[in-house]
Amino acid sequence: MLKSKVGYSTNIDNYESGVETATKSVDGLKNPKFSFLYTSCKSDTKQIIKGIKSVTDSKIIGCTSSGGVIVPEGVIRSKTGFSSMLTLSDENLIVGVGCHEAGTNPREIGKKVAIQAVQDAKTTRAPAYFYMVSSPKEEEDYLLGIQDVIGRVPMFGGSAADDEINDEWKIIS
Repeated sequence: MLKSKVGYSTNIDNYESGVETATKSVDGLKNPKFSFLYTSCKSDTKQIIKGIKSVTDSKIIGCTSSGGVIVPEGVIRSKTGFSSMLTLSDENLIVGVGCHEAGTNPREIGKKVAIQAVQDAKTTRAPAYFYMVSSPKEEEDYLLGIQDVIGRVPMFGGSAADDEINDEWKIIS
């Protein structure tokens, strides 16, 4: 049975923010497999991930968010940064993750990412759905490349963001 849990933190220490976020996010879950991570562009994502990885080895993908995030308790925001994570657990859940640096041909990058995710999932079946996050200007081309590999499959996701729309956003994988 699919179970999920949300964790978050506004701790000013980014490593501790990751620990606190992950601890809340995996509490009560058996064998967490996958987490969606969202942080402030003011946060040090490497330190947050280091803190998360000290708690769980679930696969992670996500991005920076503009201004704040919505969690069950309301909107979380902080001038010094934040982290939030939705973790999924299900013994039958199969997840593959792929990522690639930005480049000059987003469609080809989309193909590479799709191939990498399929290989990471250790399956030859097309996924039931997929999640994608990218820079704000090339989403459609990445999607075309992904579609070239896995076909037309329902997707969700969107663009990374920052507070001032000045290229400070980050993709997390």
